[in-house]
Amino acid sequence: MHNKFMAVLLIGASLLGLNGCATTGSYAVSGTDYEQFYDTNGIRRLVNRNNDVWIEKLDGSEKRQITHTPNIREDEAYFVLGSSHIVYGKLNYAQPYLSKVYLVPIDKDDNARKEISMSEAKSLVNSSRK
Repeated sequence: MHNKFMAVLLIGASLLGLNGCATTGSYAVSGTDYEQFYDTNGIRRLVNRNNDVWIEKLDGSEKRQITHTPNIREDEAYFVLGSSHIVYGKLNYAQPYLSKVYLVPIDKDDNARKEISMSEAKSLVNSSRK
């Protein structure tokens, strides 16, 4: 069990280390909304708004909610596979072995998500940044 915990902790830390792969980490407070910018593909951006991932045009128009779990915070959303998909995580910092990573087409929402491994997510993000 200890080895599994350490492996997941290291993979989770690797995914979190992807912050440097894209311009991430900008925060904005708009009214009572909390917003964090994750990634852009030059046309659209991914933001975390009230614990959910949203996709919108760079000018803020055409907002669409990707995830619908206000009680669970999604983190680290990135465009992958030629910007046709989004990878995002439900990272549990207190219990990393409970963390999950998902892949969803940009024209769908979390009802169409597919769970993938953290190593798959890291590979997808790294290959999208080259």
